[in-house]
Amino acid sequence: MSSSPSPNGSAQRLETTSAHALYTLPADHRWHAGGIYDTGELEEWHYWTGYVTDQATGDEYGLFYNVFHEGVSPGQFQHRPYFSLGNLKTHQFVWTAGTLTAPLSATAPPQSTSRDDFQYSVSQSGTSFTTTYRAQADAWNLRFTSPAKSGGGTITMDLRAKTRTPYGYTPMTPYGVENENTPWTGKGDPQTMRSLSYYYGSPKQDVSGTIKVGSSTLNVSGSLWYEHQWGNFLVSKQPWGTAYIWSAIQFDNGSIFTFRQWYDQQNKPLLNIGRYMYGTPNANPEYGFGEAVVFEPLQTWKSSVTGRNYPVYARLTTPYGTWYYTPIFESYEMPIGYEPYGTSGITLYEGASYVRKDSLNGEIIGKAFLELPNTLTKTFGALPSSSAQPTPSS
Repeated sequence: MSSSPSPNGSAQRLETTSAHALYTLPADHRWHAGGIYDTGELEEWHYWTGYVTDQATGDEYGLFYNVFHEGVSPGQFQHRPYFSLGNLKTHQFVWTAGTLTAPLSATAPPQSTSRDDFQYSVSQSGTSFTTTYRAQADAWNLRFTSPAKSGGGTITMDLRAKTRTPYGYTPMTPYGVENENTPWTGKGDPQTMRSLSYYYGSPKQDVSGTIKVGSSTLNVSGSLWYEHQWGNFLVSKQPWGTAYIWSAIQFDNGSIFTFRQWYDQQNKPLLNIGRYMYGTPNANPEYGFGEAVVFEPLQTWKSSVTGRNYPVYARLTTPYGTWYYTPIFESYEMPIGYEPYGTSGITLYEGASYVRKDSLNGEIIGKAFLELPNTLTKTFGALPSSSAQPTPSS
């Protein structure tokens, strides 16, 4: 079938402005509201994990910091800051998590130079966070203070982060939108983004600043993996939203890899909706779906606090190689909803891991963070240890 140009100027009816970009950055660095996000179903977060070094002692730490922006009812929001810091040498582990219901202050920062600058802050009962972004410099400032749940004292963090090449900001999926699992009841709805989310990140952000825990102050520098994700769903009401394994790997040669593997109601992997992204310093990232990437748990660590089994020893099969996860140290759990920390029965494992080649005892070729969320580990069965299990810190 062929057609001829219309003499009536129909070419003017072509859309030339919308649908030319998935995200509008830096505008979409901001948290979202309005429309479908004012219904009370909104899950959104600014997330950082990575590794920093104390300049005085040379000790390396795994750092996790995440602030959730969540709908709780039409037009109403709450915020949940999570923080953990693990000393990779001494295995000292400090963490905290809280829910803030005080109003969000969302303003331009002092001496703002761009309409895309923003400053978000909430303070309540001794816990506060302030996230400042300046668009002209593409620079983030992360401030956080809270009593530690475990590990002692009060946590005070003041970090500056800046995205760097070669990766910059990039979609985390082949199309920049992610399924939030296959809903176990009901159906997803693309018209309202239900059980879908927008998803991009910055695999390498240079970071520096101070982290104070109790009377000890660390002057740190290092690299963090940043992600921003938002969609019309709620993990508190939709358990399938936390039935997954997620990880981001930083290889020693500068390459990166990230994936998510979803699970069904019987804790069986749903490989068909999994996704991955692989990048090297000299080439554009590559993306893919499904069975090409498989996370295979090999051994579990059992928590003495929650009694849960965490698959922290594993084989990861990918189109780019087969790699092995071993924890830098095992007790990286944040048992938020277990005594003496709470009563909700919720927990999270956001663990610093070595990535090895050939076997669980193989050469270390990178580091990762491994995320094992609440629904996944609630019924995850124990896998026996073996004589091949490495020393966690080796």
